Amino acid sequence: MFRTFTEEGKYVLRVRCAAGHWRKKLGGEKLYKYFTVARRALDECSSYSEMGESRPFMKDLRRNLPVKDETFDVSDQIA
Repeated sequence: MFRTFTEEGKYVLRVRCAAGHWRKKLGGEKLYKYFTVARRALDECSSYSEMGESRPFMKDLRRNLPVKDETFDVSDQIA
């Protein structure tokens, strides 16, 4: 996860594939909202190292992530 700045003093969280597997047809990197990643999970990935049961984790993730973008203020993070 990383910050993508939207306007002065505001940002939203986005997710990218550290292994570079999420690419657009023209080669650009795909960035997803962090709550959509749970819906776009792949069955297999050659760069993924399993660290436990994925099914309960994904179920919990889908239940707990918000359904819309959250906008954060940079000034809140500095204090």
